[in-house]
Amino acid sequence: MPGCTSLGLLYVDGTGVAKDATKAAALFQQACTGVEMTSCYNLGFLYAEGIGVAEDAAKAAALYQQACAGGEMDGCNNLGRMLEHGAGVAEDNTKAATFYQQACTGGDMVGCNNLGRLHAHGTGVTKDATKAATLCQQACTGGHIPGCTDLGVLYQAGTGVAQDAAKAAALFQQACAGGDMEGCFNLGVSYNRGVGVSKDATKAVALFQRVCDRHDMKGCFNLGVSYDKGVGVAKNPTKAAALFQQTCSAGEAVGCFNLGISYSYGTGVAKNPAKAATLFEQACAGGDMQGCFNLGVSYDKGVGVGKDATKAATLFQQSCDGGDIAGCFNLGVAYANGTGVAKDATKAAALFQKACAGGLREACN
Repeated sequence: MPGCTSLGLLYVDGTGVAKDATKAAALFQQACTGVEMTSCYNLGFLYAEGIGVAEDAAKAAALYQQACAGGEMDGCNNLGRMLEHGAGVAEDNTKAATFYQQACTGGDMVGCNNLGRLHAHGTGVTKDATKAATLCQQACTGGHIPGCTDLGVLYQAGTGVAQDAAKAAALFQQACAGGDMEGCFNLGVSYNRGVGVSKDATKAVALFQRVCDRHDMKGCFNLGVSYDKGVGVAKNPTKAAALFQQTCSAGEAVGCFNLGISYSYGTGVAKNPAKAATLFEQACAGGDMQGCFNLGVSYDKGVGVGKDATKAATLFQQSCDGGDIAGCFNLGVAYANGTGVAKDATKAAALFQKACAGGLREACN
């Protein structure tokens, strides 16, 4: 049966034979039935991704369970991941942690890293930053590159280890060199801010570009900000707007917000207040409180949308509740003037106090 597994892998990759995921699935099924656990795992992966077979998360989970029970540690890890996310099985973080532990004990470094992540957040296990750091270190040392990134994050924050920005940057560098885009992004942020490394905006831009080229929208967004501000690269509002469009189209609310700002001022695109308001609405719906605030301002002033003081106040309330201090201030103004809400000096004062405590000087006067 190992021969069927090997042949199946050739069909998956198209190595020496025409690529044929359906044939690969049939060969993995044959080998799995013959108690070849690697093939059970491989077949589970095909069902999880819908490659060569109809996507079926429940079948994938059952095959990972079979593989894990047969000693295939990748199966234990992937079953843990499905339990963590409730894919094909009921969500159960405690069980997920158990399978990650089993995988880690069996030498699967991905399992060690996943278990470390759960300990870092106290998800399904007791929150234990020290244990999280130990497990991420184990994963990183064992060759699981994302573990180096996660360990770097812990060193940067001083969580479970003594805070050490230089060590964090070195770990991000190691992860980036190993092809982990999260590591490259974090290293770019380190260079951009001069944290753990000498500040170097040009290096930061190169890293953001690399991450963006791999279709990671965080990199595209930060690259857009770099072009917008002319930091580390020649200022280019048109490129910035295009990158904000790319991130917005990919579902990143902050990209929609920044693109809305571009349309508001006509920076890199033709000025279009109506399109700006639509983008602010999209950003707000995606959880970006600045988007809610700016949409509120649009309704308050009647720019790009019909003037509507009630909608404006509702949006200022939403942004304030979401932690946007400017929203609290504008809501306070609405209550002070009775604009869109019933006039209420007590509520206005409380909102101005909240905005002031949050650092908005204008609210302190």
